[in-house]
Parts: sequence; structure tokens; C-alpha cells
Amino acid sequence: MDTMDAFHSYQSREKKLEILKDSHIGAFAAIMLALYYMIDIAAISEIHTQKAVSALAAVFFLARCFSGIAVMTLQPAKKEGLLYTFASSAQKVRVKAALYFQTVLCVVLMLLVSGWYGAAALLSFFYFKKKSYKELGGITGDTAGFFVTVCEAAAAAAVAVAGYFL
Repeated sequence: MDTMDAFHSYQSREKKLEILKDSHIGAFAAIMLALYYMIDIAAISEIHTQKAVSALAAVFFLARCFSGIAVMTLQPAKKEGLLYTFASSAQKVRVKAALYFQTVLCVVLMLLVSGWYGAAALLSFFYFKKKSYKELGGITGDTAGFFVTVCEAAAAAAVAVAGYFL
């Protein structure tokens, strides 16, 4: 919710980073939270097959793998905070190897079980990277959480839409 307040403030990069630190909820956070839940609940309510449910279950894991990959590989927006602390103190080679292995394993499982539904997760990752770099100059812990929710909703919508065509 902080991410939506910052992105929709149309302020400078520094002001947006200040908004991310503020624990108070703003108007855009409330509006976007309601919109998110409407999209997510509508999409999930349209999922009817076991194959689609399996795909959606795998996306929850995949979204978190992508978020971890983002933390370990993308540029942080600031040189302080929890995300920067975790990313700078981690054993990067081991963590990246584990995350990439888990991601590949999840994608292979999704392809075997349910087809190409995971493409929405990958597309949302590129959207997240572009939006975070454009608005903040990098990622933060808040934007990593934002990515997970966007990824899950995009995948749910993709699975629901694909259910009508496949």
C-alpha cells in the first residue's frame, strides 16, 4: 500500500522514498487495495479446473522466488534499510544459485502440470523492474512486496482468462 501511495504521489524520487517510510495509509493505497482485491477475487472465482488450481498454487511459490531474485540481483533504491542490509550481507552466489534452482524447478513443474500460465509471473517481474527503476531508481523492500502481490494477481487473471480459451 505504501508503494501505491509513493508511485501515485507524482513527487520527486526523494519524496517517494519518504512516503515509503511513512506508516500511514493514503488515499491511493486504499483505492488500489480495493481494486487489487476485486481483481484477485474475481479472477480466483473464475478458476474451475484442477489444472488451473495447480498452476495458481505454483505461482505463489514462483512469485516469492522472483522476489528473492530481484533482491539479490536488482539495484537497491537506497543504501540503507532492510532490503539493502539483507542483500549486502547475504552469500550472493549461494543464495542466487538456490533461488535460480527453485525458480527453474517451479517453472518446469508448471509447464508439466499446467502449461504456460507462469508467463504472467515473468511479465509482471519485468513490469516491476521497469516501474521501480523509473519511479525510485531501484527496488526497496516495499516494492519487493508490491511485486509479489502484482505477480499473484496477474497470474490469477491469466489463469482465469486462459480457462475460457484452453
